Amino acid sequence: MRAGRLYVDVRVLLPVPLGRLDVREIEDIGDAAQFYNEVKALATGNLLLMDKAEADADLTCLERAERAYHRNQDALCHKVTQADQRIATLTALIGDIDSAIRRRADTRGDAFTMTMDSIRYTKRTDAGRRLQQLAVQMEGALLNSSHRRLEKRSGELGGFAVTVTVERVLGSMNVIMVLDGAPGTEVRMTSAEIKVTDPGKLIIRLENRLSGLESLRSRSLSEIDQLTTEAAHARDDIARPFPQTDQLAASRDRVLRLEEKLRETAAPSRGDGNDWLLPAAMHDAAVMAGISGAAVVVASHQDGQPQSPAQVSQCDFPVDNPLAGTASAVGQVIARSRIQTTRAPRHVT
Repeated sequence: MRAGRLYVDVRVLLPVPLGRLDVREIEDIGDAAQFYNEVKALATGNLLLMDKAEADADLTCLERAERAYHRNQDALCHKVTQADQRIATLTALIGDIDSAIRRRADTRGDAFTMTMDSIRYTKRTDAGRRLQQLAVQMEGALLNSSHRRLEKRSGELGGFAVTVTVERVLGSMNVIMVLDGAPGTEVRMTSAEIKVTDPGKLIIRLENRLSGLESLRSRSLSEIDQLTTEAAHARDDIARPFPQTDQLAASRDRVLRLEEKLRETAAPSRGDGNDWLLPAAMHDAAVMAGISGAAVVVASHQDGQPQSPAQVSQCDFPVDNPLAGTASAVGQVIARSRIQTTRAPRHVT
């Protein structure tokens, strides 16, 4: 019945693997030690060991919670740092946007004008076609060179210089068009895409980037507000102490007290004057072992004081042995009696 109960308890304590086999969470190394401590406590039936296993389990849970709290604190500090850096970047971006808005020239409708290679274009289709030709020329020059990228300032649109860049990326050609000094106006296309794109729509894409500066500024301000709120919440969480500090201290004290009790229980007991138990045990051991002629020596004590090693060693000498000296009053040799043992004959088949 007891063995069956132990079997059930052990099955309950068996750790259950979590997660998929290809993505396994690394469990705390203390899990195995905790598991075997609980099994040992159940197997022995020692109440102190069972209490100790329970206290260790509680302490492990609290210590894990404390480690999780510190990990969360580190993550919050990193989040605050990242938010502050991003806010600084966005603040600088808003300043550049404001400067670009002030210098931006109107190109809507008939007010369109664009300069390419010192030639002024008033038709978007003509300007786009010239931009496509420039991209093809730069692609051919890059293929015949050992450079990774070529860059050229080709013209002006809406008060900003137009820079065209052609670069190699994993065996393909990319074309990047940007209005210098206007944040967020980059247009990136592959070489094949720019060749099949309508020339007029190509210029319109650049104009849309330029007219979208206000929208970019609004999105940046919204992101700053969101990051500021998140950073404030993170700072509030960082200021909060570990909520289970008192429970953790109490659990550690309980484990220390139980360890002290276990050490006291495991300490060897003092002699209580029952010296007759020793020769009796030796006699029984000799009889059970079937040792013929075993000698039983009784080392008595005076006033309950143990004999010294020298006094005990003298008890093994015969009385008439000159090396033994005068028989000590504190020890005596009990007459050795031959123990007659009868061994049953063994039959070998």
